[in-house]
Amino acid sequence: MTKSDIRRRSFHASFQGQGILGGAVEQGEGDGRAIVSSVRKSFLGTAEELPILSKAEQADGPVIPASASLPEMSVKAIVLGAILSILLGAANAYLGLFIAMTVSASIPASVISMSVLRLFKTSNILENNMVQTMASAGEGLAAGVVFTVPAILLLGEWKTFHYFETLCICVIGGVFGVFFCVPLRRAFIVEERLLFPEGIATAEVLKVGNAQTTSRADSLLRAESGEDGKKMSYMVYPALFSGLCKLLCSDGFFLWNSNISVASFVGNGILSFGASLSFIPVGVGYIVGLPVAFVMVAGCAISSWVALPIVAAVDGYAGDDAVNAAGAIHGDKTRYMGVGAMLVGGFWALWCVRKSLAGAIRSSVAALRRGRSAVSADADTPRTEKDMDIRVIFYGFLVGSVPLFFLFVFAFNIQWYIAIVMVLFILLTGFLFSAVGAYMAGIVGSSNNPISGVTIATVLCAALVLKAISAATGADVAPVCAVLIGSCVCCAAAIASDNMQDLKCGHLVGSTPWKQETMLAFGAICAAFVMAPVLNLLNDAYTVGSPSLQAPQAQLVWSVVLGIFNGGLPWLFIGIGVAVAVATILVDQMLERMKSSFRVPVMALAIGLYLTMDLVFTIILGGLLNAAISFAFDLVKKKALNPEQVDAERESSDMNGLLIASGLITGESLLGIAMAIPVVATSNADVLHLVNYDHYWPGILLMAALLVGYFYICAPKKFWRSLKRSAR
Repeated sequence: MTKSDIRRRSFHASFQGQGILGGAVEQGEGDGRAIVSSVRKSFLGTAEELPILSKAEQADGPVIPASASLPEMSVKAIVLGAILSILLGAANAYLGLFIAMTVSASIPASVISMSVLRLFKTSNILENNMVQTMASAGEGLAAGVVFTVPAILLLGEWKTFHYFETLCICVIGGVFGVFFCVPLRRAFIVEERLLFPEGIATAEVLKVGNAQTTSRADSLLRAESGEDGKKMSYMVYPALFSGLCKLLCSDGFFLWNSNISVASFVGNGILSFGASLSFIPVGVGYIVGLPVAFVMVAGCAISSWVALPIVAAVDGYAGDDAVNAAGAIHGDKTRYMGVGAMLVGGFWALWCVRKSLAGAIRSSVAALRRGRSAVSADADTPRTEKDMDIRVIFYGFLVGSVPLFFLFVFAFNIQWYIAIVMVLFILLTGFLFSAVGAYMAGIVGSSNNPISGVTIATVLCAALVLKAISAATGADVAPVCAVLIGSCVCCAAAIASDNMQDLKCGHLVGSTPWKQETMLAFGAICAAFVMAPVLNLLNDAYTVGSPSLQAPQAQLVWSVVLGIFNGGLPWLFIGIGVAVAVATILVDQMLERMKSSFRVPVMALAIGLYLTMDLVFTIILGGLLNAAISFAFDLVKKKALNPEQVDAERESSDMNGLLIASGLITGESLLGIAMAIPVVATSNADVLHLVNYDHYWPGILLMAALLVGYFYICAPKKFWRSLKRSAR
């Protein structure tokens, strides 16, 4: 396998969730490859063979050698990184509340960084890496926050998102996640050599953008000023287009209705269909790829077209409106199949990596005992192997645990001994699930990481432990205690899984680990300061938990916690979800033994079971678009005289496609936040509605135009030439 092939596969991993592994894991190269291949197939729905880098390829040094010293934590890098951390963190907060997913910010941030820093007299690849590192920390923190913290609001503990409490949860959870990354970096990147696909893809973007072809430090002081600016346009114009359409649709001026929702009574049952004309699901579908998108839609079809009609026929329904009746049945009953499936998916993730994770934890503990750090390292320790001082980590955990304890006691009126148990539970499960998230990110990529299932497993375990303590001691333990534990652990795990990609990128380009780890903490802290205001703005304008801003993961956490403490969970449907998930895993294992090219990732099915159809259905359009572009390249390559040239064009197309998807997501998300400002200022949800044109066709035409234009930009040029010759 050539390095060009490896780079291309890494880009596909970043875009389509196809992770690759380099080197041997704990059980040895052969067994490790089989384990990682099995895990990757189970979560990505593809059986593509895993390449293992040769020892010669593994021995290649970083772009900037350890002997060279270039500016890294410069003022311009810190300022730009802080801005991007805030913007991309806010955009992903909206995205997570809207569609229950977040996407990696590393490559978009890298392109923006190269475009901006090239305006300065001097800039280099390490500064650009630090910028994308801070931005990625903001995105990771947003995922941890929006998946859990809104559940506190749904429980009725808060009427609004309290600034100080939210800030503390974000800062402590985020910084803990960074601290957990330090020993995990050595265990997963240096010793086990997990490839972390998005980290490799980001490193390739930085190399290309900075025109790095050699390792000589004297040629690395200026970033190239042409190609990165052109790449920037692939993100800016789609962002403007999606933002403009967001403003014009029913969320803004109401020139068309952006949510198709129809249902009909059929006999005693109900059949329903929904599709969103938002461009966010298209971008998400392109990134996750067709296998994952297809399984998500299959899960949604089981929930909406099988379970819902049966439930309506057996249990009946209220009202004469089929759409409202279908929504009520899904909200109260059938979506809980997704809860059961996610629980199984979370524990299945733990089971899949149990052996390798145990070895990684042993390696992490050994690294901690060796005390490798920026201060205590030997004088001969290379710059590129100096991690954050182990004393900083130790005292950081102590310092962070104290305000966390007082926050629980005084802000939430929790008994002091329960608060101690909560802090210890956070430290223990935080490291465990950060390790799980980081390991899975090294295999399947951050965008396909089953953090949702792991979070639900954490909240469930916390709720059961706290309820047992309450029964044994008679203490009054509120459901919010389990949510607080889940919030801190989810923030730490999300930060760890996302930021390990950045540390892998830094390992490849030659960044100093302790500096990059410091920037990760800075990025998380910067994003933490704006999380509460952004969440309050969105809640005041759209109401968290409403059809406009469903906050699916937070609702799931709220449902599980409330059901454990107060009862009332629809256990029948949770049990059905568990059975469906177990059957899915068994089918997936059979497909693996048959060496099938099609797989059924259990977490994708679980998300499809839980989400409403309008959110899920449009995702498959992005997946189909991704597959169509890939198919076009395959056709051209079969007839090409120079296949390597086609591979080079495909690599460029992959990056362009990801940037377009990122632009669609970021533009619409940021404008969604901006549009909330006049709504809150006037206390009028319809303040932007200039007309009330309740039709779908303008949005459908724009969606069709987007898909055609997307394909035209990313498909190979020779494909269009062959079509023209065929037409003649």
